[in-house]
Amino acid sequence: MSNPHLIALAANIADYCVTNEHADKNITREDENGDIRYTDECQETFNERYVDILDLLEETFDGKFLRIQEGVRSNKSTKWRTPSYWQEDS
Repeated sequence: MSNPHLIALAANIADYCVTNEHADKNITREDENGDIRYTDECQETFNERYVDILDLLEETFDGKFLRIQEGVRSNKSTKWRTPSYWQEDS
């Protein structure tokens, strides 16, 4: 299962792609029930971009994000973050 943060990021980037690629068109429509949705053409563009972007993000971060975060110490009052491997042993 994909990381929820990567899913959200991929969706945001894909939405940005749709907005830019179809800048000269109306990209949304309102359904009878009031839901706002992409037009069929824009939905197809979103789906294609989303799959490609999510695949790229997963290949790039493939667990690295979590490992990086595990080794970081921070001080909330001064806002600094230091990787634990830079700390001297006591």
